[in-house]
Order: sequence, then structure tokens, then C-alpha cells
Amino acid sequence: MNVSHMTVVSAAAMVVTRRLALVPLDRLTTATRRIADGDYQERADVHGASELERVGDAFNAMAAAVQADVAARQHAEQVAVEARQAAEDASQAKSSFLSAMSHEIRTPMIGVTGMLEVLAQTDLTRQQRQ
Repeated sequence: MNVSHMTVVSAAAMVVTRRLALVPLDRLTTATRRIADGDYQERADVHGASELERVGDAFNAMAAAVQADVAARQHAEQVAVEARQAAEDASQAKSSFLSAMSHEIRTPMIGVTGMLEVLAQTDLTRQQRQ
């Protein structure tokens, strides 16, 4: 094989390697960066050597799992915020109720106490005392 044939074969090998390995790896790297930046819907479009396709499929399965985990965490956070708000509302309602009940009980008791003091300082007949 002469030098020109070796050059042609080398160039062809480089083109095939680029198409079957380097381009799919570049796509996978790009998708990885996008997911790392928060784009959890990103998927790798990998076609080439069967091993790279399997890596791409595994990557996409991982990306779907990350997306589901993030969605579940966001949902749990929203539920926690709503539960905290409900607890705060219930606490405020309880405080308002206890304040109103305290007032409603205290006001008549003050009236009864006042009447007892008036009666204690008044001369009463036996029948009035009973």
C-alpha cells in the first residue's frame, strides 16, 4: 500500500469515526449540559455505533428519571407550602375563637361579680337572702 492509499484510508477512517463516534458523543455531551442547566426535557439524539445508541438510551432513561424526581420534589414542596398555610390559618382561627370566647365568658362574669358585691353590701331580708 503506498502513501496516497494510506492517506485516503486514514481520511475515510476519520470520517467514519467522526460520524459513528464523535458526533453522537458531542450530542450526548450537549444534552448533558442542557440537563445540568435545568432543561429536564432535553433528550440525547444519538445514532451511530450500537454501543453509543445504548449509552444514549440509558442517558435518556436517566434524564426521564431526573425529570420525574424534580417534578415530584416540586409537587411535595407545593403540598408542604399549602399545608403550612392551612396550619397557620387554623392557628389564627383558634386564636380568634379563644379570644371571642374569653370575652363572652368574662363579660357576664364581671356582671355577676358586680351584682354579688352590691348584694353583699346591702341589708337583705331573710327571704331575699334565700
